[in-house]
Amino acid sequence: MSILSAIKQQNSSIDDLAKLPQAMIMQMAQKGEIREDMLAPILGRKAEMADAVARTKALQTAGQTPPTVMENLMAQNAQAEQPAMEETGVAQLPMPERQYAGGGIIAFADGGMSDEDYEDYEDKVRKS
Repeated sequence: MSILSAIKQQNSSIDDLAKLPQAMIMQMAQKGEIREDMLAPILGRKAEMADAVARTKALQTAGQTPPTVMENLMAQNAQAEQPAMEETGVAQLPMPERQYAGGGIIAFADGGMSDEDYEDYEDKVRKS
């Protein structure tokens, strides 16, 4: 049984496809055996798997033991439980309604002219 037929029997899960060589994945995508919208997740999973192998090798060469599956799951859960940045720190403090000083562009927020009549303004300009 070939690798391709074995994978087809397993409904072509992303993890199974990610275990194949990248050249084979690309050939399968060009032939239409893998949908285009599935190519990016498969290659992303393949990169994650390669990173995990590299981390494990690095830890082993440094004399450390790689984290167990349980430690990895606990770390993932801890990251998922951390609140988003906008929910922590200064962002969680109540924010009063902003009060702007008079004048400037804010004075025209409701539309219309300024407090002075436009005609008075023209008279002042002509006299100058």
